[in-house]
Amino acid sequence: MHAHDEMAIVIGTEGILESTQFSCRELLHEDQVLFTNAKIPHASRYYIENKPTRGVTIEFHPAVLHRLGYPRSSPYPRSVFMGKLNMPRVGQLARMIEDEMLKSDQSSLLMATALARQIISLVLREWPQSLIRRQDANDHRYLPRHELVRSIEIMSSMSPHDFRVPFLAGQVNRSTSTFSRLFTHSTGISPHKSYSNLLLGQAADLLLNTDRQIKEIALDLGFRNFSHFSNVFRQRWKMTPTEFREKSCLPDYF
Repeated sequence: MHAHDEMAIVIGTEGILESTQFSCRELLHEDQVLFTNAKIPHASRYYIENKPTRGVTIEFHPAVLHRLGYPRSSPYPRSVFMGKLNMPRVGQLARMIEDEMLKSDQSSLLMATALARQIISLVLREWPQSLIRRQDANDHRYLPRHELVRSIEIMSSMSPHDFRVPFLAGQVNRSTSTFSRLFTHSTGISPHKSYSNLLLGQAADLLLNTDRQIKEIALDLGFRNFSHFSNVFRQRWKMTPTEFREKSCLPDYF
């Protein structure tokens, strides 16, 4: 789970996306639309039924709604949007954005931006009032989504020997203390714990989807020795690597 200050509209264009908010899971199919809400913890899972997932996410800060013509008295910037809608017209616009983003010229970027603004207006206009709830005040600050995604991408490529929070903070132009605080607010766990979860998620995937020796997996992921790997793995998954492989059941979320 993670949270950030931006809200986003997510449109499915291929496959199935699983999204979790408010302790509820939604399966987003082609041409369906849902929101990820600002400051609300949420999580996503892809490749449902081992099929590719594709979609368009339009991210914006709630304050942007004022610039789109919604008055400051509008309930939208202070609301959360629940559920999902089937919106074929929005799905068509999302595919047009995908086509434009395959190009690299300035006019294509302007066209994609215009299409995104149109999608925001359409979705807000058609979202049922019954699926809109008033948002409680939340004074926490979060990492912007692009900084959170960048941080996790960097974490995923680092070995335990190389992992350093000050280095990670520098990559998103934050001080170590500010980065650690905002990251923890955004994910609910510290950067160190998040990195450990990512590393052990990679280990779990390798145990289930390859026939490599457990000791080899441990060393390749940067653990000091097999004993260290086994102890850390047991703390995360409540079973040894050998037991995990024998059960052949990968949990939904890392």
